[in-house]
Amino acid sequence: MRWNGTLLLEAAGQEESFAIGPDGCVWNFSRPLGCAQDAPGQLLPTGLKATCFAASLDAQGDLVVLAAHEQHLSAVVQEASSMRLQSDHWRTTHCSKFSAPQRLELPALAAGSTIIRVLCEGQGEQLHVGVLV
Repeated sequence: MRWNGTLLLEAAGQEESFAIGPDGCVWNFSRPLGCAQDAPGQLLPTGLKATCFAASLDAQGDLVVLAAHEQHLSAVVQEASSMRLQSDHWRTTHCSKFSAPQRLELPALAAGSTIIRVLCEGQGEQLHVGVLV
């Protein structure tokens, strides 16, 4: 079993960890900030097939995950308002933590080329996205 491309960030009071799992999809592990290293968390699929991915917060504090697979770029969003603390445990207020995957439009890529890296960074009111082919 192999996991690739781990990314760590903080969002909505949670430690968020992302990686491409053995199934070739992006998975998310999260738990409340400041808890012990061996504290339980939640492992959830994002629904994104990926060879590479990136994640960042947008201007509203929503967590955006972008994933490339071959010549396609897709995204899911977790709204900051969908997370809440309840006693010492947390849970999502929806059955799924992330939105359904949405394919993003890209300029046409040359035949045979694939996306090898995805970049994203929130700056002010904008989320900047880039891909390397």
